Amino acid sequence: MFKEKEVLSLTPTYTESIWQAMKHDHPNPNNFTSEYYELFALIAITHPGHLQGEQLISSKELANKALFYASTKQIIELSLSHTNDIGIRGILVSSILNKIADNEPHIDGGFVSKWASIKSYNTDLSYSHFFEFAETWNYISLSEEEIGTSINTLLPSMEWIDEMLESETQIAKELTTKAIEEIKGLEINNMFNAQTLVPSNSYWYNLLLQLINKDLIKNPLGDKQNTAVVKGLTIYAQNNTFTNPVVSKLMDIAYEDYTSIASQVNDIRRSILSRQNNMRITPTNFPKLHKWLEKSEIEKVDNIGDVADTVLAPIVDNADCQKIILDNKNVYEGIIERSQGHSSALQAKLKAILDKEGENEFKSYLIRLLNDKPKT
Repeated sequence: MFKEKEVLSLTPTYTESIWQAMKHDHPNPNNFTSEYYELFALIAITHPGHLQGEQLISSKELANKALFYASTKQIIELSLSHTNDIGIRGILVSSILNKIADNEPHIDGGFVSKWASIKSYNTDLSYSHFFEFAETWNYISLSEEEIGTSINTLLPSMEWIDEMLESETQIAKELTTKAIEEIKGLEINNMFNAQTLVPSNSYWYNLLLQLINKDLIKNPLGDKQNTAVVKGLTIYAQNNTFTNPVVSKLMDIAYEDYTSIASQVNDIRRSILSRQNNMRITPTNFPKLHKWLEKSEIEKVDNIGDVADTVLAPIVDNADCQKIILDNKNVYEGIIERSQGHSSALQAKLKAILDKEGENEFKSYLIRLLNDKPKT
């Protein structure tokens, strides 16, 4: 309808008169013409606020018409400064939904820093729309201001984080890298209490859990990781417990890299064997600690009587623990054999198992191993 951008200088009064004439000629709100979209875009951009009370329009054609009068940057900025304006909101929503943008991906302060504000007054936009629109606009790198802004300010909720980790866009990769770098720079207490392992900050804690679950971060806490793992093992050894999936994941990671934590595990093992620091093995904590004891080669400890008394004797008559022993015969078989004559506590437990009426897999295993009931 308009061939030149000089129409941008039209007065509000004149523009309003054209708009009223257009509405009179197009009374059906569901059958907009190209001219209707063009005038709607012109008024929304040149005279924000003049379309209050009008129907919110979202269409591909409206977004394309708007780019004749304003850049993508200008459309975003106008929308942010006139959040209640139906016209400019419709243009921005149309642009994002239909992935229509110019070739100048720049905006003061950065585009990502505007996402949360835009989403707050455009609830019909999903989190994924922002990542996809950024890719369309070729906004693939964070601005200097965004680089200096914390990830929890740029993406202030886990819904944003979830979409970041699902999206394959370049800006999502940039943000993920930023999130990992920030997590590695935090102290443990930013995510959970270093003593009790109770989560202390839901955002950072859940972000770390998400990164670990997605296998995007192998050693998230660096040197601090072993501190958390050792605390978890200590809590278990003292017959307490904790609910912290992040620490459980960290323990799995540390187990795979056992050499980095071997000395601390050996310290815990020594405390258990010497009954110090309130550490002892029970049927409750043995299922959680057995693989660490096995990794520490507990069967090779010189004083095998201590191992038998403090590790096997307290749990050998428990069905669940018996299954663990059977599954790891290469470790516990030698302890049982070598402890004969050195551990009255274990021998008494084994005798009770062998003397008990009935048959089971563990009893049959002991009979084969010892060839007879243990001597008393």
